[in-house]
Amino acid sequence: MTLHVEREDLLHQLTLIDAAMAATAGERLAVLESLADLRDRLWPEIRWQRGRRPPGIGRPPLPPATEKPIPA
Repeated sequence: MTLHVEREDLLHQLTLIDAAMAATAGERLAVLESLADLRDRLWPEIRWQRGRRPPGIGRPPLPPATEKPIPA
């Protein structure tokens, strides 16, 4: 009987953890969307101009603008 109670407690704990993870994932997606919107507002894409913009979230950094950059 004790093992069944322990199992039920663990399953309940697992359900709570899963709910917390889902909530955190939802918050993370909302923050990523806000960051993407802010990036577009700060550095709008101008098709006729070849300006550099910071990379999107999860994208690699921009390569150097020159072939032989001097470290700062």
